[in-house]
Amino acid sequence: MTEAPQSAEVVEGRAESAFLRLPVADPRWTGFVERQREASAFHQPAWADVLAGSYGFSPFVLARSRAGGELVAGMPVVEVYNTMGKRRWVSLPFSDVCPPLGSPFEVEAMIAALTK
Repeated sequence: MTEAPQSAEVVEGRAESAFLRLPVADPRWTGFVERQREASAFHQPAWADVLAGSYGFSPFVLARSRAGGELVAGMPVVEVYNTMGKRRWVSLPFSDVCPPLGSPFEVEAMIAALTK
């Protein structure tokens, strides 16, 4: 069920960093998750697959990267639609704990980009 790795969609970018929307199976995300002490099974693409298969959600990763493409923060989310067809992004539902990963500075920068 996990999407095949594709090129990232740049949501916001500057010379020093970019805010990306990645497929959950992107190797940069899986590598980043493996290096994070705080990561749990809920950050893994397999969990996003379970949610996608069970509820029809469209999972992806919101991530912040440095200019060279190295991920410095990220979080898996799903795209859902309400009864009026309005789209929204939800941090993985049905997950016990799945906080954004990365240093506090990078996570705050990523969240700030979301609120613009």
